[in-house]
Formats: sequence, structure tokens, C-alpha cells
Amino acid sequence: MKIAKYIGDLIYDYECVVIPGLGGFISTQKSAQINKLTHQFKPPVKDIHFNIHLKANDGLLINYVARNEGLSYKEAKQKVDKFVLLCNNALNNGKKINFNRIGYIYRDSKENIVFNQDNSV
Repeated sequence: MKIAKYIGDLIYDYECVVIPGLGGFISTQKSAQINKLTHQFKPPVKDIHFNIHLKANDGLLINYVARNEGLSYKEAKQKVDKFVLLCNNALNNGKKINFNRIGYIYRDSKENIVFNQDNSV
């Protein structure tokens, strides 16, 4: 679904992307690091985490959907709400939800939502 792609687009420009009713992705920038013993360096990276407590609509995702799909705010909100419903149904059925260039979320054996970051990007 396009919404997952939009979230992937937004997280690289913003520190936080809230998916109203589901949770939010938070990114933190890590600077490049140099290992003085081996003379190797690691490039800068973004660590991404998922917080289930960030559920309040901040408007960022819905406005982005509206702008990219030529929809009104109300229509975009309905589309995001449908996406959240589908995500919750998938999670409740033991499926993983993949977010483009971010990673995936799933429910563990204790019914907690777990996030695994895609480190290949």
C-alpha cells in the first residue's frame, strides 16, 4: 500500500512520523565514527525506533497523503484510517507489516508490537 511508502519517504526528512491510531516512528541521527586503531570509519546512520504510545494525529502523514494523491484532508484521513485498520488486522493475525526503507513491525508471543529496522538502506 502507498501509505507505507509515504511513511518511508517522511522518516528520512522528519525525526518523527506518527501513524494515527497505530504508533510512530522516531529517527535519531548518528554521526560518522572513526576507529583510530583500524583506521576505518563508519558512515553516518539514522537509527529508527517504533513507539506505540505516539498515536495522536499530528497531521504530517495525512497532509502528505493528501498532497501526493490530490485528495482533501478528509479523504486522506479516511485512507490513513483504513491503512491503520488493515495494519491492526494483519498484526492480530500474526503477520508482519513492512514499511518501505524502514523495517517491519509484528506482534511477539506476548502480544507486544516489535520493530526490526531495515539496516540495508
